Amino acid sequence: MTGKELIKLVEVYEVKDYTTRGPSDQKREYTVRELYVNPAHIICMREDLKMQESHVHGALPASMDKRMQFTKISIMRGHVGIDVTVVGSPVFIQEQLNRRTGLIKG
Repeated sequence: MTGKELIKLVEVYEVKDYTTRGPSDQKREYTVRELYVNPAHIICMREDLKMQESHVHGALPASMDKRMQFTKISIMRGHVGIDVTVVGSPVFIQEQLNRRTGLIKG
């Protein structure tokens, strides 16, 4: 692997809408977008149970299956890491990464 091969995942992120609600009554809402990740920079993956709970309570798009699972991945970004939530179980995400790169072994 050259380190330039990116893997496409689906990220779940919070929609910030400060124009229609005050801070006290702001309901968390989420949507999805494509995310491209360098697998060599992934340092940790874990199931995101909070996102699953939010989905069951209607915070994610209604078109998404309520049985959907989510994974929080930690990505190194220089001296600092970032955490993102993606669609799919940790096992599914690992399989996607292995299929395309052969890099992550569990």
